[in-house]
Amino acid sequence: MSKLRLRNCLVWCGILFTLFNCPIPAAAKDLLPGWLERYTSRFNPVGALLLPLENKIPGLTVKGFLRNYTDWNLHADSGDVGLGHGTKDWDAQQIKWLTELEVRYQINDHLEIVNIDNFLYDAFYDWQKTGSLANHIERDAEYYHETKRILREIYLAANYQNWEIILGKQQLVWGKMDGKFIDIINPEDAREGPQHELDDYEWTRIPLWMLNIAYNWSNSYLNFIWIPDFEPSRSSIYTSAYWPPAIKIYPETLSPYPPSVRLMTRDKPPSSFPNHEVGLRYNFTRGAWDTSLIYFYTWDDLPTSFFRSGTIDPISQTPSSIWVEPKHTRLHQLGLASDISYYALNRDWVGRIEAVYTLNKYIPLKPIPGIYPWLAGQGNVTKRNTLKSAISIETTIFKGDVTLLFQPVFNYVFGYDNNMNARHEEILFIWNIRQAIHYYDDRLKYNLTWYYFPWSQMNGWKYKFDIWYEISDYLNFRIRYTGYSGHQDEAYGMYDDWDNLGIEFVYAF
Repeated sequence: MSKLRLRNCLVWCGILFTLFNCPIPAAAKDLLPGWLERYTSRFNPVGALLLPLENKIPGLTVKGFLRNYTDWNLHADSGDVGLGHGTKDWDAQQIKWLTELEVRYQINDHLEIVNIDNFLYDAFYDWQKTGSLANHIERDAEYYHETKRILREIYLAANYQNWEIILGKQQLVWGKMDGKFIDIINPEDAREGPQHELDDYEWTRIPLWMLNIAYNWSNSYLNFIWIPDFEPSRSSIYTSAYWPPAIKIYPETLSPYPPSVRLMTRDKPPSSFPNHEVGLRYNFTRGAWDTSLIYFYTWDDLPTSFFRSGTIDPISQTPSSIWVEPKHTRLHQLGLASDISYYALNRDWVGRIEAVYTLNKYIPLKPIPGIYPWLAGQGNVTKRNTLKSAISIETTIFKGDVTLLFQPVFNYVFGYDNNMNARHEEILFIWNIRQAIHYYDDRLKYNLTWYYFPWSQMNGWKYKFDIWYEISDYLNFRIRYTGYSGHQDEAYGMYDDWDNLGIEFVYAF
């Protein structure tokens, strides 16, 4: 079956299943033989081992999960990777095993200690050998080998009257929408590129050491955070399976920089007090509206590349050495979030808006043919303010059985000019349909999502269709299809040959 036919088949099956709310014979409800269903409902070997420990130590709670998520490429060995910068010669995108162990100890009514550890292993690198993926990235991508990544969270949580204090390594969630707008506190491990999305945020946020204080009133609260810790976001690694194929990799350097470029050391921001990050959030409820105003004085989690100097070969008049410094820069971010739930037109509705206005964001400039910015006395970046915002509207149909969501996203660069290597404005539409099937006691669910950039020449699509079944309170199984299409220079279009079928299995204890 061709790629286009497979896409259309899966997408239209999801649409028809939703629109007609296909009835399922009651006899099909019994997916498993009786004895197997009874066995799986009791299957919790780790939980059974932990129960005596929890009974012996009052206040102790131990839980966790073992999760395998595997994505198999549907166009392996195609050699067609957008602009052709390399050859894709692998079958699986990832074969990840993630284990999480969460230990909580309630000291008293006001104090709790929490520790969450993660252990990750990606069998992708042992199950297949390729000539396209560089060996030097394997140790970093194959498994967690650093203490700071294994020790995911550890903090002391205290509450007293109107005060809540959390001190330690933690993740702080400020946003609710797909796309991360005011959810800006923790950096991201976004090495899965376009596969990275809302379902994964809980495990892809990079926790930070911080002091998190909140004071509550009856209809509002004030949240203050102080972060002496700094960690950068992680992007797709050069020559990894999700490295953007539209970006050329130079084989001499295994990077997007040619041999003439010399990368200077990227230093973390100084650890002195003036360089720490601080944030404020004021949340209040008025009628049906729940609104937050935020401010975050932070470092850009992704470094900006500054061209510092260069030399020209006197004969060829081409650059013989160019010095580039990756550097994290300071940002002021102002945010707004508001949501409302209401009933209208015989159905429930939820409306949300999130926006973040960033000051002093560096935007790269386009190269000028024949003229090098450092020779002309100009920098290769310029400083501008940006706006990233989204509105979502969510409702239900078929007597509340099917949930529909529409989320337009709008990004804007103020003071834009044609010399910038960025879009002046960018629009993304997100549609989502989901349902829990009553015939299977709501254990069988599906989710259908489209992401669409509506540009006339650079438009692109991403499709995602999930079906998952909760076998028991401890076992969960999911199948996911993800497809991409569009122009080869576009964010989704460059991954046109990265369509994949994912299988996920979770055992929670």
